[in-house]
Amino acid sequence: MVFLPRHHEYKKKKSKAPYAFIVIFILILGALYSQERKIRIFLAGDLSQKIGKQKEKIQIALEQNELTDILTRDFHTYTNDYLEKEPLKPSASYFKAQAYYYELMLSGVRFDSFSLVKRLNDPIQLLFGDNEKAKEDSNQLFIHAKRAAMFQKGFDQEESNRFLLFLGESIRNKKQPSALYSDYKDINPEKLDSELTHPFTWLMFYNAIRNGNLTDLEKLLEMNANENYSGKLLLTEREVNFIKGETYFYGKDYVLALNHLRKVKSSENDPITIQATLTEARIFFKQNLPKKGIDLLLEEHKSGRDKNKLYIKQLKEWSGMRPDLNIDIPSEKQQETVDEDDI
Repeated sequence: MVFLPRHHEYKKKKSKAPYAFIVIFILILGALYSQERKIRIFLAGDLSQKIGKQKEKIQIALEQNELTDILTRDFHTYTNDYLEKEPLKPSASYFKAQAYYYELMLSGVRFDSFSLVKRLNDPIQLLFGDNEKAKEDSNQLFIHAKRAAMFQKGFDQEESNRFLLFLGESIRNKKQPSALYSDYKDINPEKLDSELTHPFTWLMFYNAIRNGNLTDLEKLLEMNANENYSGKLLLTEREVNFIKGETYFYGKDYVLALNHLRKVKSSENDPITIQATLTEARIFFKQNLPKKGIDLLLEEHKSGRDKNKLYIKQLKEWSGMRPDLNIDIPSEKQQETVDEDDI
């Protein structure tokens, strides 16, 4: 006889519904995350208006020298979204290039006569700091400005975009100043965004001077003297004489260059005196009078009036070029600890 248990124990089956709900919820979150950018762009409304309002904030900040990375970060966000939404619009690529321009402006650079005098003999990129971020920002600026120019002619921001190309090519330093000046001298400054007018004038002066063409420089000085010109640089008579001397130097008219440069030198340890002294010494070196140039820099350094790392840097460069000159370069202990950027 088979024994049958009186009671049977049954285990209640657990419902799979909660697990299914969790899986579905995770899948929905994943889908939302993957499409987050498109959803944000869809809900963003008129991105061009947001970009315009952010530009106004940045323009005010630049005027007050108070640009922050928060302002540029938000501008990057809006321009990224706009570029994804309207990839074929030249204005979208222009705004993206402008975002990288604002990144460069975070270095605190001022496009005025003081920075023109101080940096005239330096590569443009040193204005924004000699670092990898500045190089990448300038490279992206050029790429997006070039992209904007490829799509369409005559778009609203075309002249401003041409300025960014001008700046990008100046930083890349692959064209002669004469070619750059020729390519971009017809930019209409009245059609530029307001924050670009002074940088445009600065860049025109920089390239015209290094072009060594006094005719180009005189045209710029005449334009800059116009009271109604919005991109005016406030140049003193001494600064004008200095940049004329530098223009003659780059044009290889060394006699006229020396006449102007010696006229602007003073007993003060200021950028004009320092740069004029360096250029005077370089003229001697180019005229095959290296000892005269070396003695000038050593005398200025030893006098205690113009001890400066720039003089030592030039002497070291010449020593590397001409070991036979046996230049007695002052040691580090003899040098006054003055940073070039504080001059």
